[in-house]
Amino acid sequence: MQKDYLEQFPEYHFSGRPEKVIKKFNDLVDANFQTESSVGFYADRLSITPNYLNILSQKYLMMPASDVIKERTILEAKRLLTSTNLSIKEIAYQLGFNDNGYFSKVFKKYAGKTPGDFKESYNLYHPSH
Repeated sequence: MQKDYLEQFPEYHFSGRPEKVIKKFNDLVDANFQTESSVGFYADRLSITPNYLNILSQKYLMMPASDVIKERTILEAKRLLTSTNLSIKEIAYQLGFNDNGYFSKVFKKYAGKTPGDFKESYNLYHPSH
């Protein structure tokens, strides 16, 4: 279906303007990060190779495409940790992590602390939550 859409609307085919590819990549990540974490998925939707998407991401966003996807996921995890009563395990599952330990490891890598520590420190500074 995606390819048909691109054929019907050639102005959405991004082979020419890297900035448009990056904008569309960010839009696709916002729409799909909860279910799709592979660079290949996004590259396919943009009709480019994963390698080229990584090159553009490094050039324009200063990080690999996989980090863009992970950072968006962690941003959502932070939002869920601070604005819901979902458990860390529920949040991990909602964000596509089947392994709670792996979710905690990825979260710590990108956020600098574990999900539990993040939630605890947030609650210290925002006691009304």
